[in-house]
Amino acid sequence: MLSMYKVFVIGFFAVCSGNNFSGNRNNVCRTFKDYATISTNPNCFYNPDVGAHPSIIAQRYGYPFEKYKVVSKDGYITSMYRIPNNNKDLSKKRIPVILQHGIAITSAAWMLNGKKSIAFYLSDQGFDVWLPNGRGTEFSTEHVNLTTQSPKYWDFSFHEMGIYDLPAIIDFVAQNTGQKGNIIYIGHSMGTTMSFVYASLLPDHAKENLKGIISLAPIAYLRNIRSVVKFAVPFADIIGNLLENLGIHSVGNVYSLSRQLVSSACIMYPLIIPCEISNIFLTGLSFGQVSPETIPVILSHYPTGTSIKTLKHFAQLYNSHGKFRLFNYQRQENLNHYNSELPPDYPVEQIKVPVTLFVGRSDFLSSVDDVQVLFNRLRGPKSMQVMNENGKYEYAHNDYVIGRQTTLFRKDLLNTLRNL
Repeated sequence: MLSMYKVFVIGFFAVCSGNNFSGNRNNVCRTFKDYATISTNPNCFYNPDVGAHPSIIAQRYGYPFEKYKVVSKDGYITSMYRIPNNNKDLSKKRIPVILQHGIAITSAAWMLNGKKSIAFYLSDQGFDVWLPNGRGTEFSTEHVNLTTQSPKYWDFSFHEMGIYDLPAIIDFVAQNTGQKGNIIYIGHSMGTTMSFVYASLLPDHAKENLKGIISLAPIAYLRNIRSVVKFAVPFADIIGNLLENLGIHSVGNVYSLSRQLVSSACIMYPLIIPCEISNIFLTGLSFGQVSPETIPVILSHYPTGTSIKTLKHFAQLYNSHGKFRLFNYQRQENLNHYNSELPPDYPVEQIKVPVTLFVGRSDFLSSVDDVQVLFNRLRGPKSMQVMNENGKYEYAHNDYVIGRQTTLFRKDLLNTLRNL
């Protein structure tokens, strides 16, 4: 999604803007230019999804909503939501689908596209939809004995989310649905990374519980990214270590301030245009996908908390020149952790669950070449779909969850789900 750098660059303008999402005033517009006169423009209107909790969004569109808490082996408490049905065909037994969001956002990511959102679409297609919130995000800040004020709380990356959170989440869904072995996992961005960690290091657990893994914008091997983020990652360890030495172990966890800084500036005209341009340079460009009226909805839920260690781990993947491997603690600490000077690679060839990879040629973070490397190393049942092959459609990194043109992708997604 948007870069943390942007939060600080536009912060001054945000504080001065006075824009907010309170009341029932116009908060979205149909074109970028309309934002110049948002308060009086007839092409602008009030969208109650802006800043709303996922439960409110779901219920507004007529879906039941349930809340659960899941405790992982290392003590983190994940909040998980559920849309069990669409208030129709209540006697029908539904296949459970776990939707795992990406970095710096919550499960709301699957609901930010209005009635067309993937969470609602899958519910309408007869699936039992489960929505975990990653550790450290706004809705998952609890631990059995740590608080977010403790540096130890933030000592995790996507590795721990994969080996601790996902098994706990999957066990919980299996126990509460009675459908062990029939669960489908759909991840986006970091949600895919977590699944590759989980299914490669715990292949038997994955095989026993999952029917398949579907990966949207897969992130594992990061040698060929085109995003501007590649200019910063060579310095990530230095910056990360400096922040940690200063007692800063997370970013984005001061939720209200972070969002006010980003959203207040980025719904002002003309700043909304450079905000979107910077997002394009970060995640990719696909014509016709970005809806101006969706941007305030997204920004009201982004960013949320993540650990510095997670960002460092992703940077290490890029700096490793094509390795998908465990966290690099440097030589001596690696010897203590791994009995090796270098961290081991994740054994993706050990994954036994069918894996389907969706990748777009307009994605600046998840490149076709890098996903091809992952595909070639998988040894179990697998398939790979490139989004604009055969004249179909182009997708950038986030278009799976917020793209305007979704008909063809969802048809392919549904076919994949039904063929697992």
